[in-house]
Amino acid sequence: PPISARGKLVVQQLAHPNAEARGLRVEWDLAGITPDQKSLNGHAAVYSSGGQFSNLGEMATQSKIVKVLIFPLMIVQKIGSIGGIRLFPDFNRVEYSELAGDYRFDNGVMSLRDSHLNASVGDVKAEGTIDLPAEQLNLTVTAQVARLAPIEVAVTGPIDKPRTRVKVAKFLAEPAKQLLENIFNK
Repeated sequence: PPISARGKLVVQQLAHPNAEARGLRVEWDLAGITPDQKSLNGHAAVYSSGGQFSNLGEMATQSKIVKVLIFPLMIVQKIGSIGGIRLFPDFNRVEYSELAGDYRFDNGVMSLRDSHLNASVGDVKAEGTIDLPAEQLNLTVTAQVARLAPIEVAVTGPIDKPRTRVKVAKFLAEPAKQLLENIFNK
């Protein structure tokens, strides 16, 4: 039968073989928890004021809850390069200054209300939905690396083989705008 779980975890520093998190807060209020996740409803949030992580895949295999919470980062890692061009930095070993996720669950569909990572390698945010029972993605992942224009990627399809599409118009619009501003401001 479905179970419910509600709780809050606050830890000053958490050490794990694949991660270290400082100022960690995790909250959850979930109902309808079953192996198929079809009736999962509720809310979960995670926040860390800094730390580092490595080998996301290893972390995800240890717990379904951890996998759900770090899934947006795993998508970024999976789509890190498209067509041989590295769009996003390597997220296998990352020092970060803030990691946050605010998730809503409705009948097994996880909505990302806020999911972002601010790190030395760049800033990443994800928005959209993940249908957990069907393992289907409908996300927009945006990465800001250095002072380059943000790169926005639509991520759809199955979790194990996501389809990606770089939103070129937005990617090119910002550099073009900056170029015009530089020309007219001289």
